[in-house]
Parts: sequence; structure tokens; C-alpha cells
Amino acid sequence: MACKASTAAVSEALGNPVSHLALVEGGKLLCDLFIEHTTPYSRQNCPGIIRQQWGEEILPMITDQLLNSHNMCTFIMNLCELDKWNKVDVKEWVNHVLEQKPVAAKSNSFVNDLYKENAKKF
Repeated sequence: MACKASTAAVSEALGNPVSHLALVEGGKLLCDLFIEHTTPYSRQNCPGIIRQQWGEEILPMITDQLLNSHNMCTFIMNLCELDKWNKVDVKEWVNHVLEQKPVAAKSNSFVNDLYKENAKKF
């Protein structure tokens, strides 16, 4: 119960309008510093990029979905609802999936071979 209360407080602190505005404005400042050195865009693009991509899409996803009480307490801190979830060894799962691939797709050249095969038609 304490986990959910504390993570709800963090999520609320990050998701409130004042914090949201501060994070968006901070994003604009960082964008101004780096955009021309790392992308083909100019600094004039920063307000729109940050407002639309960061402020309207990414930030709400982080505060409302990734950092919500359920995810934080269950998957990050491993404190709540553990009986509803089974831990999976990712390497073991990937190996199992790869073992199930059809023989024709097992080679790393599968896609390249498809291109070569279809290139003959053109």
C-alpha cells in the first residue's frame, strides 16, 4: 500500500501542469543546444517538435503509463501483484522462438535471398 501511495505521488508530481510545463520548456532548451549538431533540423523547429512530440505524446505516456503506480510497484520494485505474473528468462524465450523458425528462415540471408529472387523478375 505504501508503494502505491508513494509512486502515485511521484506520478502526480511529474504529471501536474506545472511540472509538465517545466519539462517541456527544459526540452526546448536542450533541443536548442543540440538540434543543429545532431540532426538536419534548425533551432526554429524546436518549439513545435518538443511541444508535439515530447509534450503531447512522450511525456504523457511516461507519466500516465510507464510510471503509474501499478507498473512501478509490480514490475520495477517487484512489490505488488507478483502472483499474477510469471518472470520469463528473456534469453531462454528468444532461443525458444528462434528454434521454432521454419528451416527456410533460419539463415541470416533469408531476406537478402528474397530480394535476389525477386530482382530477377524486374
